[in-house]
Amino acid sequence: MRTYLLALSFLTCLPIKINYEVSKEQMGRTLAFYPVVGLTLGLIIAGMAWVGDYLHLGLAGDTLTVVTLVALTAGLHLDGLMDTFDGLLSGRPREQKLAIMKDSNVGAMGAIVLVCHLLVKITFLSVLFVPDKYGVLVLMPAVGRWAMVYAIAQYPYARNKPGLGSIFDQKTGKKNLGIATMILVAACILVTRWQGLPVLVLTLLIIHFFTKAVAGSLGGQTGDTYGAAGEVGELAFLVLAVVISSVGVSLGWNSF
Repeated sequence: MRTYLLALSFLTCLPIKINYEVSKEQMGRTLAFYPVVGLTLGLIIAGMAWVGDYLHLGLAGDTLTVVTLVALTAGLHLDGLMDTFDGLLSGRPREQKLAIMKDSNVGAMGAIVLVCHLLVKITFLSVLFVPDKYGVLVLMPAVGRWAMVYAIAQYPYARNKPGLGSIFDQKTGKKNLGIATMILVAACILVTRWQGLPVLVLTLLIIHFFTKAVAGSLGGQTGDTYGAAGEVGELAFLVLAVVISSVGVSLGWNSF
């Protein structure tokens, strides 16, 4: 429970008080609980979505659901998404990309990616069938937090100087990736009764190729790219869930 609360305090802005000095080893152990933190966030936003549906808010309710997730994380991962794409799409050499990402000012590409990201997330959520919507919302943040663990485990830290993301290392990531994966898969089976596994597998492949492309461009990962991987994972899971669910309804398959 203590490690879970530490992970929750690090990944969210929920009022969790940590009244003891935290070591790097303790922070490393939190990686196994990242999907659990995601499931916690998922339950909250699924509840928000249910309220929106109960009040017949339509698109406004779906927008509030997405905004709630942004608020719970204080926009930290979206900031990483913007910084990452500002650097990746700059067309500059590696070191200059990393410098651009470290700049606190948001560039044009980062702003464009942010707007597109939120628009796609809201609109795809708005067409997801009930009760599939609630299951997807529970799992979506868990997939995103798993993506962060995967990026940490598979690639070295890209910067020479320490940053927020440097408190983790590959060895610690690999040690906790298996547990995080088992938690995510078990949650998917519990929530979707196996029907969600194809969506999950395809999403994990997208996360793999995204993190590989980022590492190829930057020589590794940073705190910003961890956040970007999480956001890309969330969006990929949502989009694939909508597409596969829609195809399933058209063909007469069972939904989630």
